[in-house]
Order: sequence, then C-alpha cells, then structure tokens
Amino acid sequence: PFQPQYPLVGDVAPSMQPPLQPAVSRMSEPFQPQYPLVGDVAPSMQPPLQPAVSRTATATGATGSVDEGHARRERRSGRSRAGEQPHKVAQHDGHRERDSQHLTKALVVQMSKTQAGSKLLQRKLLKGHPSVIKDILEGIETELPDIMCNMYGNYLCSAAFQACSVAQRLRMLDIASRHLRLVATDRWGTHALQALISLVCTDEEQSLLVPALQEHMVELSCDPSGAHAVQRALISFGSPCPDLILREVTRCLGTVAHNPHGLCVLKKCISQSRHGPGQQLLVQELSRHAVDLVQGPYGNYAVQHALEEWGGEICRPIVQALKGRLVQLSIQKFSSNVIEHLLRLAPAEVQHWILEELTNPDQVQVLMSSVYGHYVARRMLQTGLPERRSALEHTLSASLAALRNPRLRDKWESVLAGERPDEPDGDEELAEGVWPPTDDHAVVGLGSSRRRGPRGRRAARRGGQAAPGASAASAPPPGLVPGG
Repeated sequence: PFQPQYPLVGDVAPSMQPPLQPAVSRMSEPFQPQYPLVGDVAPSMQPPLQPAVSRTATATGATGSVDEGHARRERRSGRSRAGEQPHKVAQHDGHRERDSQHLTKALVVQMSKTQAGSKLLQRKLLKGHPSVIKDILEGIETELPDIMCNMYGNYLCSAAFQACSVAQRLRMLDIASRHLRLVATDRWGTHALQALISLVCTDEEQSLLVPALQEHMVELSCDPSGAHAVQRALISFGSPCPDLILREVTRCLGTVAHNPHGLCVLKKCISQSRHGPGQQLLVQELSRHAVDLVQGPYGNYAVQHALEEWGGEICRPIVQALKGRLVQLSIQKFSSNVIEHLLRLAPAEVQHWILEELTNPDQVQVLMSSVYGHYVARRMLQTGLPERRSALEHTLSASLAALRNPRLRDKWESVLAGERPDEPDGDEELAEGVWPPTDDHAVVGLGSSRRRGPRGRRAARRGGQAAPGASAASAPPPGLVPGG
C-alpha cells in the first residue's frame, strides 16, 4: 500500500508520539503550572525587602523632584509677570504696606511729595478716621511751607485745609504768614495759599494775615503769582478793604498802577472801596497821579475803572487834575480813552467846561491833526446838547480846510456827517450793502462782493445782474431774499 513520505493532516508520525508510560505517570502527579497564575508572584521574581524599600524611596524622590521643578517653573513665571509690570506691583505693595502701617509725621512728609502718596493721603482725608486725619494734619504742619511749594504737596495742602478745624487752620495760617512771600510767589505755593486764604472767616484770622500782606504788599502785587494771592485775600476780607492794605497800595500807587499785575490788585481795591475813608484816600492819590496814569498803557485803565465804579461826581478831583491838558491828552493813544469816559460819565457841569476847552479855536487845530482826536470829537457830538453840537460842528468845519492829510480829512468829514469813521462812503454803499435790505436797494451777493473786490462791485451796481461768466448755480434759490 501507499506510504506517504510525510504524515497526513491530523496524523502523528510514530517518531513524534511520546512513550505511553511516562505520560501516564505524569498524569498521576499533582498539577504544577510552569508559569505563575495571574495575581501570583513566583518566589524567584520577588525581590528582597531592602532593595524594594530603596526603590520606593527613589520613586518618592523622583516625585519630589518633579514637584520641585513645577515650583521652580511657577516661581520663574511669577518673576516674569512681575518683570512685565514691576511698577504696578511695587506700587500696590507700597500702598498695602502704607495702609497697614501707622502714619508718622516723617512718613506723611515723605508721602506728600510723591504723586501716589499725595493721592493716598487725600483719600484718607476724605474717608479716613478722625485719628488718621489728625495724624496727617500734624505731619503737614511740621514742614508746611515746603509741602505747599511742592508739585504734589500743594494739592494735599488744599485738601487738608478744608478738613481743618478753626484752631488747626489758625495754626497753619500762622505758619504760612511767617513765610508768606516765599509761598505766594511760588508757582505751586500760590495755589495752596489761595485755598487757605479763601477759608479765612474770623477776625482773628484776618488780623493774623493782614500785617503779613502789608509787609510785602507791593512786591506781591507786582508778581505774577503773588498778585492772585493778594486778590484772593481782598475778596475774603470783603468790603470795605482793610485800611492797612489801602495805605500800602496808595503809598506806592505809581508802581502798582503801572504794572499789569499790580493793576488788577488796584482795580480790586477800587471796587471794594465804594464809600468811606478808603475811597477818599484812593481818590486823593489817583488825582495826584492822574496826568501820569492816564498816559500809561496800564494806568489809564485804573482811572477808567474808578470813573465806572464811582461815577463822575466822586471823581471830580481827578477831572480837575486833568484840566488844561485835555487837548494834549485827546491826541494820545491811551489818554484819549480816558477823555471819552469823562465826556460820557462826567456831570453836565463838568462836560460843559470840557467841551469849551476842546473846542477852543486856538487848540482845535491840534485836536484835528491826530488820528485819535476824531474819536474824541465823535464822542463830543454824541454827548453834547443840540445847540452846543451845532457850535462844535461849525468850529470843526472851519478848521477842516487846513488839514493836509486827505485820509484824515475824510475821517473828519465822516464825523461831521454823523457817520462812523470806518463806515463806507456813498460810492460803495451798494457794494457793501444796505442793512436792512429794502426794495430800492436790493442787496445782491453781500458777502461775495466784499471778497471779489471791484468785480463784485460792478456786478452790484448793474442792479443785481450776475457777473459775466458766473454760473447759474451761484444764484439764490427762488423764493429766498437775495443776501438774506
């Protein structure tokens, strides 16, 4: 029969079959697995106890190193964030530290000279405990003049003065009065000083401040910063102005009135001395310096202000001081303004002899030869009585032919015609327009004719016809009044 070289599938070659007896003997023995079951650990695979403990410690150390690495990274990231905003973090920490610590006098002085510290102390003054406010005020008192003149400290002082009691404010006013010139002339100190002066309301405070002002009155009045402090003091004192201050101002009236800053102080004194010996003292000194004041660029305003505040009757001594020089003063730039005020505000009797002096035939030629004289003449024609006005017009017309300046002659002709010197003549009436517009004089292109010059005037003289080449779009819409 066929014998295959290799066994068929499922057949086992005789050489591959194990002996039967060993297999039966092994079946009677208990089962011993060659490999450990799931969950069991072979004795050969169990390490000794001590090495296991060491490995556990090693693993624990590795975990600790990982945690330490995380901590280091967090610290590095925290430093980077702090590096991005170091100022804010430091400022926040500084505020928290200052909030928690007690405010000593030295600390208040130190904080008052920084922007952040000044703001923090101002907030404490508004919302802090009375004991905290007391600590701040006591700290400010130690170096008050220096803090008032500081860029940031002056704001703190202004807020602190409002939180003071009468006794505390009196102490601070005493300290500031001893350094009044230094503080008032400082660009920052004057603001804090004005805040303190504005709170003065008792006679004791006023008696403490007035002597200090009197000592430096002229110097402060002529200083750009000090003048504001003096004016604030005059407002706080009210009316009438204190005699000590008035005497000091009138003693150096010429110096104060010719200074732009001193002029403001003098006008404030005039406004607050409407009656009594203070007014008489000012009138006396103003009349003594009247001729000099009216010719100055600043002093003339002092005389004008006195006329407006007191009236012409009270200022009669000032007018008497100018008598005999009215024509010469009428042809000057600054004093001509004062003469116009005299013609407008002086009593009728005073106006009468002013007009007589100005219309003197020997002097009228001098008046008419000046560019400022025609303003005075126009005021004379407006304020004079009708019969006096006709005589004045006759006198001026008689001297008009002697003028050699044609432009000045045109101005005087306009004055005698009752027109303003800057009004256009009759030839330019249509070009400049008639207001209000009437049917006889239609105003066409009122604004454009001024800009376009002669071309616009020619178009206006043609009765409202558009200029050649003008577009139809420039014409006004139907139903609207031209020029309206």
